[in-house]
Amino acid sequence: MVNVSKKKLPKDVEWELLKQLSAIIVAQQRAKDSDALLYELFTRSERLIFVKRVGIIALLQRGYSPYAISSALNVSETTVAKVLASLERGKYENIVATLKRREHRESVLGILESLVTFGLPGQPQKRLRAKIKGDIEAWRSGAK
Repeated sequence: MVNVSKKKLPKDVEWELLKQLSAIIVAQQRAKDSDALLYELFTRSERLIFVKRVGIIALLQRGYSPYAISSALNVSETTVAKVLASLERGKYENIVATLKRREHRESVLGILESLVTFGLPGQPQKRLRAKIKGDIEAWRSGAK
């Protein structure tokens, strides 16, 4: 679990810092620069949280059950349920829109493929991973 200081920032300071972070992210023109930024700015745990959240959103959008997603991505069904509830309230609309754009789909598919390929051992997970891999290939080709 990522630790966050209990000392609150004033809202205006927090907002200004978020605007600065956003400007830094937008300034990254090349994928190599974006990768470096993520590794410099976020710990391994923080990166993994973001990657899994995007994976959960993508798999929910593809119609997978919370159980299948929790098994494939090694997260709890409660985590999947929380992301689903937020998704239904419109919280992740920018991520959903990005997932729908073909030009951005490839990077998300690569993340999902990595998460699924290096997922949990075992026969049920093996079948699930094979199904998800098939769906990823269909999604990649634009069939779904």
